[in-house]
Amino acid sequence: MPEGALFSFVPIGMEHCFLSALARQGSLTSGLARPGSETCGRQTVTMKFNPFVTSDRSKNRKRHFNAPSHVRRKIMSSPLSKELRQKYNVRSMPIRKDDEV
Repeated sequence: MPEGALFSFVPIGMEHCFLSALARQGSLTSGLARPGSETCGRQTVTMKFNPFVTSDRSKNRKRHFNAPSHVRRKIMSSPLSKELRQKYNVRSMPIRKDDEV
């Protein structure tokens, strides 16, 4: 491997997998598979985990009902019928008061 070329063995198109694995591991030396990990090309990548996303029902309800109007508008959207989908080229639209759903 040429000097300074740490990533010469990573397949083209798989750089993001390798770099994200390094970011999670915190070092360049550790490349061993860990339990619960998936392989992406030749490198081992663990699943993503966002600590700010919750599945707690009460927290989700609180965020839903206390959301500002610009966020609530996106939450309160409904899919369109096939005819309207073809007419407007949109799958769903935000709903408003007095809309028929």
